[in-house]
Amino acid sequence: MWRVAVVLGDTAGAGRSELRRCKRDIAREIQDRAGGAVVVAGAPAPGWIAGLGTWLTSGESPVSAYTDNRAAAEAAAQAAREVTGQHGLTARVSVECWHPAKGRWEDASAASDRDLAEEHDRQQREDRRRSAETGIAQWRVRVELRNHRDTVALAQRLSGEGHQADQAWKSVVADAESEDDAHRLAEEIRQYAPSGAEVHAERADTPLYTGEDSAAGPLDFPTW
Repeated sequence: MWRVAVVLGDTAGAGRSELRRCKRDIAREIQDRAGGAVVVAGAPAPGWIAGLGTWLTSGESPVSAYTDNRAAAEAAAQAAREVTGQHGLTARVSVECWHPAKGRWEDASAASDRDLAEEHDRQQREDRRRSAETGIAQWRVRVELRNHRDTVALAQRLSGEGHQADQAWKSVVADAESEDDAHRLAEEIRQYAPSGAEVHAERADTPLYTGEDSAAGPLDFPTW
């Protein structure tokens, strides 16, 4: 689990509405950069931002992004730096990872490659165990397609290959037991998916956050 915290710096020259616009723009830019890979809390809406998978709350709390991988966290951090610069504001942007053995968030720069690899392997084992015990896949591959005909064809192919796949009008969702399994399946689908298809590997149980982030709030530790 990774967290990006965005705390605005000297805001003396910025009005309340400008700060709210900045936070909203940060959340939207993070969505554009990382798509469904992140959950954002503490952004001022209220309202849904399509594909983000969370209710963006109002208030004065920092904007925080939670994700399962370092690449998405780094992309979110870069997006936040660029947006605050565009608004003429300074910000402290930190990238942290959750250390389960120590039970706390740590600066990403302090995490060794070995620690990260061990945590990744542990998470894969845990997700596969949960998938097997509950019968509910912990990850999924979501494919957005251009038309219904392609959707039906892809769903049939995945089912024929033994995957649990559900289809909507122009999208297909296939189950995966773990992150590694989801990324492998996503790569396979990209090899034969029709032109224009968008393929996303994502956690199936992305939580819906409704509270504001704070040092002692409900988002101060991961529940995934």
